[in-house]
Formats: sequence, structure tokens, C-alpha cells
Amino acid sequence: MVPRDERSRSSSQSSHEYRSTRRNYLRRAAQLGATGSLVATAGCLDALESSSVGHATTPIQEGTSGLAAEEFDEYVGRMQERYGDSGPYGTAGRKIGQTLDFRRAWTKQLHVTENGQPYGGEKDNLLVAADNALVLYEIPDKVDENGNQHFLILLWSAGRVPEWKRGGNVLDGTPVFRRLQTGVELDVHTEDLLLYSPSSRHDSSSVPFSSPSPNTPEFESSYPLRGGSVEPVASETRVGEEGQYAIRWSGEVSETQAVIGVCEARWRPDETFSFVWDAEIEGGKSRLS
Repeated sequence: MVPRDERSRSSSQSSHEYRSTRRNYLRRAAQLGATGSLVATAGCLDALESSSVGHATTPIQEGTSGLAAEEFDEYVGRMQERYGDSGPYGTAGRKIGQTLDFRRAWTKQLHVTENGQPYGGEKDNLLVAADNALVLYEIPDKVDENGNQHFLILLWSAGRVPEWKRGGNVLDGTPVFRRLQTGVELDVHTEDLLLYSPSSRHDSSSVPFSSPSPNTPEFESSYPLRGGSVEPVASETRVGEEGQYAIRWSGEVSETQAVIGVCEARWRPDETFSFVWDAEIEGGKSRLS
């Protein structure tokens, strides 16, 4: 990661135009969708070893409806029951971030279906699913010399193969998911992304994550890695003005797996924040039994 005072403060025109075009597309697409899962795609699985992707893009601003602290605490409890140590706070359970000021949380679900159509509750048509959350915290008393308030953004995605689909059979294959990805892109030129965690590739049995800010040493946890690896997405991670951070798990799992990342950002407290949250799950069928 490059410190702000050492990086160039100007980007190429093509890079700026790409980001502007991408954000405009996301805003237009979001206006056509439903709140919480604003852009979704799914393909049809027609062969073993093929994959389909569920994707949602959510623009978030100061007034975007989300969960208050008590509501999110209840959500965390439900996700712990579903995912255990792969819940939103990993092995720390609910005992994390107690010294931070909770601002708001946003959640959404993603689905990949057998026939590639939007999931309508039909159990037999569901192949894989993912729960996702983005949580915004304010770091108390951390204001820089220019009056910018510092914040933490927690990104969590957890995928699962429904219990009634696990195992599969020799002819049809075994349902698996192969990729989880979640990320945030700051949308205003006065917003800066500073640091992020994890910042490197992990492929051991446990993945650590923590607040990159020394002001919040207690914001630290880990989660199990049941296969594959976790790493930042290089093409979607950039510190500085209008920065972005994305974290990805890739592998092949037939039960559950999570990916969790944390980044620190700053903006003026008297300005309305704006960012875009992306989440994806890729699933299919494998010859594994």
C-alpha cells in the first residue's frame, strides 16, 4: 500500500473515465432493481464443472435504509447459528468493536439456481446461496488535521450449499460454490480509503482480519478456511481518493465458507458519504462426491 503523500494525486484520464462510467452504470442499474439486491445475475447450469454467478450491487448513501445496532446484533446471532465461526465477526462472535460507534449495517442475500432464473423460494431449484453484510463504524476521537473523521468498514460474505442439496449423486454431480467476493468503492472525491485487512494472500486453515487502525486494537478476529485461498482483488483495490477494496475467496467447497475484510476510510463529517457495495457468489456442480 502506498502512503497518500507518496502517491501521485492525479490519475490518467482513461482511468477516471472508466470509474465514472462504471459508477454511472451501477446507479442506473440499481434504479431498476429492488432494494437490498439491486443488480443480480444468474446463468443456467447445463454441464458438470460449469459455474453460474449471483451478483448484487448496492449504492449506499447517508440516507440509505439499513439495520440499527440492535437489529444488526440480532442478525449476527442468526448468522452465527447458520455459519458458526464463519459469521460476521468470525471466531470473536459478538465481542468485537465495542469501543467503536456503530453507524449502520446493510445486508443482502445472493442465490444461484439450477435453472438460472431468479430464486423464488423453490427449495429444489436452489443450488448455492450467500449472506452478505457491510457494517459502517465511526472511530471515536480519530479526526485528522484537516477535520476528516475516520471510519471502519467491515465486509462479510458467507456462502453455503443448502443441507438438502449436499452430497449430490454420481450422475448430477455435487453442488459446490467456487468463489465469494465482496468489496466497496468510495464514490466522492473527498473520501479517502487508507488501509485494509487482510492485505495479502492466505491459504492456511485460519484467516486473520483486524482493524488496520492502531486506535482500535480490539477489533481483531479470524475465521476458518476450509479450502482454497483468500486474497485482496488487485484490480479492485486502491488506496487514496475515491479508493476501493475488494476481498475474494476462491476454491471449491460443498458446505460453507466465509470471506471477511476490513478497511479504514475518512471523509468530512459534515458531508454526506456515498459508496458502492458489490457482492458475488459463483457456484456450480462438481464431480466430487
